[in-house]
Amino acid sequence: MGEYLGEQGVGEVFVVGLATDYCVCFTAADATEFGLQTIVLSDATRGVNLQKGGVDRALSAFQEQGVRILLSSELP
Repeated sequence: MGEYLGEQGVGEVFVVGLATDYCVCFTAADATEFGLQTIVLSDATRGVNLQKGGVDRALSAFQEQGVRILLSSELP
Protein backbone atom coordinates (compact mmCIF):
# COMPACT_ATOMS: atom_id res chain seq x y z
CA MET A 1 0.00 0.00 0.00
CA GLY A 2 2.87 2.37 0.79
CA GLU A 3 4.31 2.03 -2.70
CA TYR A 4 0.92 2.62 -4.28
CA LEU A 5 0.29 5.74 -2.20
CA GLY A 6 3.74 7.05 -3.11
CA GLU A 7 3.07 6.45 -6.81
CA GLN A 8 -0.15 8.43 -6.45
CA GLY A 9 1.70 11.36 -4.90
CA VAL A 10 0.17 10.91 -1.45
CA GLY A 11 2.38 12.31 1.28
CA GLU A 12 -0.03 12.65 4.17
CA VAL A 13 -2.61 10.30 5.69
CA PHE A 14 -5.29 10.75 8.31
CA VAL A 15 -6.04 7.70 10.42
CA VAL A 16 -9.39 7.15 12.16
CA GLY A 17 -11.45 4.18 13.32
CA LEU A 18 -11.49 1.27 15.72
CA ALA A 19 -9.46 0.43 17.64
CA THR A 20 -6.92 3.02 18.76
CA ASP A 21 -4.84 0.37 20.51
CA TYR A 22 -4.82 -2.09 17.61
CA CYS A 23 -5.79 -1.27 14.02
CA VAL A 24 -5.28 2.49 14.29
CA CYS A 25 -1.94 2.00 16.05
CA PHE A 26 -0.64 -0.50 13.47
CA THR A 27 -1.90 1.57 10.53
CA ALA A 28 -0.22 4.72 11.87
CA ALA A 29 3.04 2.81 12.45
CA ASP A 30 2.97 1.41 8.90
CA ALA A 31 2.25 4.82 7.41
CA THR A 32 5.19 6.43 9.18
CA GLU A 33 7.46 3.58 8.09
CA PHE A 34 6.46 4.35 4.49
CA GLY A 35 7.53 7.96 5.07
CA LEU A 36 4.04 9.41 5.09
CA GLN A 37 3.15 12.32 7.33
CA THR A 38 0.64 10.65 9.64
CA ILE A 39 -2.14 12.30 11.61
CA VAL A 40 -4.47 10.46 13.99
CA LEU A 41 -7.77 12.21 14.65
CA SER A 42 -8.25 11.31 18.29
CA ASP A 43 -11.94 12.18 18.44
CA ALA A 44 -12.60 9.88 15.47
CA THR A 45 -11.01 6.82 17.09
CA ARG A 46 -11.94 4.59 19.99
CA GLY A 47 -9.90 2.01 21.80
CA VAL A 48 -10.94 -1.36 23.12
CA ASN A 49 -8.41 -1.61 25.98
CA LEU A 50 -8.36 -5.42 25.96
CA GLN A 51 -5.12 -5.04 27.87
CA LYS A 52 -5.23 -2.43 30.62
CA GLY A 53 -3.52 0.75 29.44
CA GLY A 54 -3.56 -0.25 25.77
CA VAL A 55 -4.86 3.07 24.53
CA ASP A 56 -2.33 5.01 26.59
CA ARG A 57 0.49 2.86 25.19
CA ALA A 58 -0.79 3.50 21.65
CA LEU A 59 -0.84 7.26 22.24
CA SER A 60 2.73 7.11 23.56
CA ALA A 61 3.79 5.08 20.52
CA PHE A 62 2.27 7.73 18.24
CA GLN A 63 4.41 10.41 19.88
CA GLU A 64 7.56 8.28 19.62
CA GLN A 65 6.88 7.65 15.91
CA GLY A 66 6.26 11.30 15.11
CA VAL A 67 2.55 10.82 14.48
CA ARG A 68 0.55 14.01 14.98
CA ILE A 69 -2.54 13.70 17.15
CA LEU A 70 -5.29 16.19 16.37
CA LEU A 71 -8.98 16.72 16.96
CA SER A 72 -11.14 16.85 13.85
CA SER A 73 -12.10 20.42 14.81
CA GLU A 74 -8.44 21.41 14.35
CA LEU A 75 -8.51 20.59 10.64
CA PRO A 76 -8.56 23.58 8.29
